Amino acid sequence: SEILRFIKEEGGSTYQAIIKQRFLNCHSPLKALEKKGLIEVFVEKPVFKPHKLKSLPSWVLKTIKLNKDQKEIFKIILTSLKERESKVYLLHGATGSGKTEIYIELAKEALKQEQTALILVPEIALTPQIIVRFQARIKEPVAVLHSGLTTKERWHYWEGILKGYYKIVIGVRSAIFAPLSNLGLIIVDEEHDSSFKQSDNLRYNARDLAVVLGKLKSCPVLLGSATPSLESYTNTLRKKYEYLSLKASKELDPSAVKVVDLTSFKIDQMFAKEISPPLYEAISNALSLGKQVFLLFNRRGFASFVSCVKCKKSVICPNCSVTLTFHKKRNILLCHYCGHTEPRPLVCPICTKEGRIEPLPEMVLRGSGTERAWEAVNKLFKGAGIGRMDRDALPTVKELEQLLKEVREGKIKILVGTQMIAKGHDIPDVAVVGVIDCDVAMNIPDFRAWERTVQLLFQAMGRIRESSVENAKVILQTRHPKNPILQTVLRKDYLGFINTELHRRKALRYPPFCRLMRIIVSSREPDLTQEYAEKLMEKILSWEGISNSFQALGPVPAPLEHLRGRWRHHILIKSSSAKE
Repeated sequence: SEILRFIKEEGGSTYQAIIKQRFLNCHSPLKALEKKGLIEVFVEKPVFKPHKLKSLPSWVLKTIKLNKDQKEIFKIILTSLKERESKVYLLHGATGSGKTEIYIELAKEALKQEQTALILVPEIALTPQIIVRFQARIKEPVAVLHSGLTTKERWHYWEGILKGYYKIVIGVRSAIFAPLSNLGLIIVDEEHDSSFKQSDNLRYNARDLAVVLGKLKSCPVLLGSATPSLESYTNTLRKKYEYLSLKASKELDPSAVKVVDLTSFKIDQMFAKEISPPLYEAISNALSLGKQVFLLFNRRGFASFVSCVKCKKSVICPNCSVTLTFHKKRNILLCHYCGHTEPRPLVCPICTKEGRIEPLPEMVLRGSGTERAWEAVNKLFKGAGIGRMDRDALPTVKELEQLLKEVREGKIKILVGTQMIAKGHDIPDVAVVGVIDCDVAMNIPDFRAWERTVQLLFQAMGRIRESSVENAKVILQTRHPKNPILQTVLRKDYLGFINTELHRRKALRYPPFCRLMRIIVSSREPDLTQEYAEKLMEKILSWEGISNSFQALGPVPAPLEHLRGRWRHHILIKSSSAKE
């Protein structure tokens, strides 16, 4: 066998990858040689080699001391850390208040106590910045865990944690499973973020698991946020968590936030579909001063959907009950749920199928997204240095890190992106933050829709709080300027919103005033799905011993009735008791 001869020439052993490069279709021959006992195939465990500490950017090397308020909060949590007390703290600190500095000082104390620390962040986009800040102050190697790692990188960090080389782990939700020994501190930054919840396969919420892990390991858990979730805030009212408040070092000017009513402008008055005259003026002024602009548009793609000018019907995903989004760079229609792609039709496929008279009506682009906004800004501000931050433009962590580097160096003057740009990026030269469409998420059929919209807008507003530019502005574009959510943002009163929303939730009997369980019945046959959902509902209603607080609603088609090829009905169950 040529393969056997090659292995002998390589000294009697070689890597399977090298054989596959040399010999095409070698899988079956290798299996045959192994079966005959002529070769042995085994997995070689790589040797763990510690990474050298990388050189750090100059912006993180400045000496920082905790102020009076930070010191008081630090001392409170330090007591729990030293006494191995499984206590949960909710740190409510506005953007720019210095929460991260407290995180770093607590992690340093954990190391002094010969303990380890776990820091969870909601998005990969936040990991590069927080890692260098920790390394600059602690002078210790930091393990990074997220989905953007290669298998080799993931093995390296996991092995390093097991060997005790890495005592500090920073990562997204999956990092909650890191095998840290003698865990002494858990920090969940941006604890309100829905990214901590995994809804597919293994279902869990990393924030809630952090609280459980703190009890199991007898260590304090610190939940930090500028916009705490209603659940966590309610737990402080119920004395389950301790509430800690940290004021911002810089208060925003009352005139810093402006709401722009898009309905007050005619189409020919708009500089682009996404750019109103006030936003255009603000961007122009910022660029003339050499400053930077962040434009938030929480919708991916170039056009939200493609529809026929005559029958008005859109192109629907064959696997999901959603319209396909047009991505111009790839020139495809894409489903953001199942990944299905197909070419963009130039004429209506429905009218074509029905044999309507020529000429066949064309398919036009409707709606907008980050890609279209980025293109519009490029046309309006040529040569300004314009970047785009979303999942499509930055598929790898290295590309994300490079973009953030260029933003920090000032090479990129205008950054257009999804919610990724609103989180944790303290860029000192940002003079304008524009929210292209505040209404995107308000009408989603989710009782948390308003809460998440307010949180996102407060985070966007936080980008100018971290800026060193005087008279920095936030421009909020909307078609509903009198919406109470926007009035909350204008007043900068997040706690006021929480209290109002808690009253609304209590009246409607939604969490945190009840336990809510959702049961999804799915199959590839729509009739079968409905039939089984109805049978299940009959069984639920026949249960004995349930209290008056128990309420079952449904079954009805789920908001996404067809998802990834399966038809879905759902049942909602409300109860005051989790056990019930």
